[in-house]
Amino acid sequence: MKRKIAILSVVAIALSLLAYGTVAYFSAEGTAHNVLTMGNVRIALADKTIVGGEEKDFNEVYPNGMPVMPTAEASKVVYVVNNGDNPCYVRVSVEKTAKGANEQPLDTDYVTLDFDTENWLLGDDGYWYYKEEVPAGASTEPLFTQVAFDSRMGNNYMNSVFNVTVSAQAVQSENNGFDVQAGQDVTDVMGWPAASVDGE
Repeated sequence: MKRKIAILSVVAIALSLLAYGTVAYFSAEGTAHNVLTMGNVRIALADKTIVGGEEKDFNEVYPNGMPVMPTAEASKVVYVVNNGDNPCYVRVSVEKTAKGANEQPLDTDYVTLDFDTENWLLGDDGYWYYKEEVPAGASTEPLFTQVAFDSRMGNNYMNSVFNVTVSAQAVQSENNGFDVQAGQDVTDVMGWPAASVDGE
């Protein structure tokens, strides 16, 4: 049986801490990779922020980055949209990195994400799996909605850069289920890809 797969990557979060370690610029950069698919499974990563109770594109609201302070909580809403004609299952990987002004690696634990553990399941492989299938034209619940900055970020974070790389993958859900009574979950469905993005 053919499996329909899709893969999409985006650099979801980047921030730069300015001099004296008191102000950070929280910004985002999205990529527009075309994806390789079999059939019609297409997904997109949404990168939003909440302003005045309304969801808006992060880069449109903060084209030059969002200034934040340690102890701040920044609105950052990331979810997956099913743009295809078929329902699918979705998983997302999240990788945090931080480098100081001299390119030395820094501890990323001072910047935390409020992962949704009600609708998403962290698999043994490090991926976050959406627990239910995503119908065509629908979206997942956000994987996270806020980024928090710890007050313990010291002077070694001056002029540093923090990145969170988010990658999403999808696989068809039609004729590709899992048996809850047998103790299975979405991590057990067939066809999770080791797929390549077009051009890579």
